[in-house]
This record gives sequence, structure tokens and C-alpha cells, in this order.
Amino acid sequence: MSGTAQKPEAATSEGTPSENVILQWQRVLTTTLRTPGVQPPTIISSRSFAMMYLAMCGAVNSCEGDY
Repeated sequence: MSGTAQKPEAATSEGTPSENVILQWQRVLTTTLRTPGVQPPTIISSRSFAMMYLAMCGAVNSCEGDY
């Protein structure tokens, strides 16, 4: 990622105007995993976080191309 600051985005029902997209992804996953019955008990929640972080890295790399 480059060192530039992000502009605040328009407020949505899912987040605050200044919420970083990465933090938004993490908030959504955490809320989802706290919902009973959403994830099978045989899957450890850390696996879901690992997959999300890999997706974040891929998204940043596709935009920035530096990683």
C-alpha cells in the first residue's frame, strides 16, 4: 500500500464514514462468526480469518501492484 491517507467515504448502513475498508471486512466477518449456526463446528474460525486476510492481500495487490 502507498503511504497516502484515505479519503472518508460516504456513510452507509454498514459502517461509519471514516471506516477503513479493511476494518470493515474484519467487522463483518467477526459479526458473522458470532452468529450461531453460520459456520459449521468442524471449521475453526481462525481459518476464516486467514482466508479473509489472503483475500485482502490479493485485493490490495490487484489495486497497488506492489506486493
